[in-house]
Amino acid sequence: MPKNACILLNGYYDLTRSAWYQQQIQQPDTLLVAVDGGLHACTPLGLRPVLIIGDFDSISESELTQFMGSEIVRLSKNKDFTDGEVAVRECINRSVSDITLFGALAVAGETDQELGNIFMMHMAKKMAAQKGITPFQIKLMDPRQ
Repeated sequence: MPKNACILLNGYYDLTRSAWYQQQIQQPDTLLVAVDGGLHACTPLGLRPVLIIGDFDSISESELTQFMGSEIVRLSKNKDFTDGEVAVRECINRSVSDITLFGALAVAGETDQELGNIFMMHMAKKMAAQKGITPFQIKLMDPRQ
């Protein structure tokens, strides 16, 4: 099982920086996870996710079929957690000890999503500790940093 995971959330991506993303993401032994609308960034960035998770309210079925061969986890639209939270939990359930979030920062005016993603990182650390995954780290990366 991979010990590293990169999760593509439905946030900001600088699509002119595909080399930067590929350098950060395409490392050996890395599970690439696209979360619902984060799938939009995959093709222009030259990335192919191993796992796709979501209720798919941000992408069409035809967009999803472009990624046949990827493992797909379909979520209900009626739930008390975000698709991103499910992706993080899934990685931890697979004993991933190093998670990097991309698209965790919003384009503009969506501070609720940004704050939710920061809280999700805190939740992930607690969950990993409960599962005995040590050391564990979760971080976010953005080309604007």
